Amino acid sequence: LMIALPHHLSRMDHSHISIVPSGGHRNTRGYNTPVRTYHNKWVMAHPRTTIPWVETPDAKRIPFLKNWLINNDSKFDLPPDVQRGYIDPYNAGKELSRVARLAIIADKLQLNDIADAFTKKLTAYISVWLD
Repeated sequence: LMIALPHHLSRMDHSHISIVPSGGHRNTRGYNTPVRTYHNKWVMAHPRTTIPWVETPDAKRIPFLKNWLINNDSKFDLPPDVQRGYIDPYNAGKELSRVARLAIIADKLQLNDIADAFTKKLTAYISVWLD
């Protein structure tokens, strides 16, 4: 049994929960609704959105950027302790944001293999914090 706020309920996959009809209460963030979850997990959907604020780089710099990304940054990985979540949340966010930024840059430069590799790494590393 868990308590969910309205912003949780709007994102939850309702096939994985059942709402308990009584026992909730109101607080400053809204009505707390008791929910029964299966296997003590919340399955929440967060749709991906495009990121329009990533600029197209200067055309003269694209060959240099591609070369640098292929030969240097594509080999970047987080230290093993950070990969396993043995770090404070603040600095973990900073480390994870570097991987995310490299994925966005690779995608913008149409280096799809590198972008996919960074996205897979990021998915694995974030799941440590979310599971």
